[in-house]
Amino acid sequence: VSSSSSLDSSSIASNIQFHAEFTPSFSPKDFGLPKAYQATSLSVRDSLIKNLNETYEHYEKINGKEACYLSMEFLQ
Repeated sequence: VSSSSSLDSSSIASNIQFHAEFTPSFSPKDFGLPKAYQATSLSVRDSLIKNLNETYEHYEKINGKEACYLSMEFLQ
């Protein structure tokens, strides 16, 4: 499924900056490397969630079929 949201460097940087400014646990005075890492991870998480939701919508639209199985290892 092709994503409608682009992952260019400016949109990634914008999303990281958004988390750095508006995530409650961050302080502008104390924004070091650990906080930058956390802002980056939140940005990646947002992108993954957006893509996952688009994937679910796509499969609902095409009425995709699922194959499910249960491994015997879990029944022991």
